[in-house]
Amino acid sequence: MNNQEYCVKVCPNCDGNGNLLIVRNRERHDDIRISCDECMSEWSHPEISNANRLNTQYFTRADYDAGRGIEDATLEDIEKKGWLEYIYVFEDSKWRKYTDKSIVLF
Repeated sequence: MNNQEYCVKVCPNCDGNGNLLIVRNRERHDDIRISCDECMSEWSHPEISNANRLNTQYFTRADYDAGRGIEDATLEDIEKKGWLEYIYVFEDSKWRKYTDKSIVLF
């Protein structure tokens, strides 16, 4: 997995216990999705809504932890998808908006 995780927001399904991370299929790097690191719910787009929630779950938490099938998306992957405006990065024990360097807590 990459050293950097890119987050969209906290998960609405598990009451904020999980972070919604941008991940990709290890075999097909163009298969990028949003996945909760706690409950593993998935969405097809960073604008989280019921309309773009995926009903299938390709990977389990054990798969993610073991690095099987899924890995963190790279900044290049995210840029290709046009999702840079949605991401936060974890720095200095805080999530901050990627594009403006300001500290944002959530």
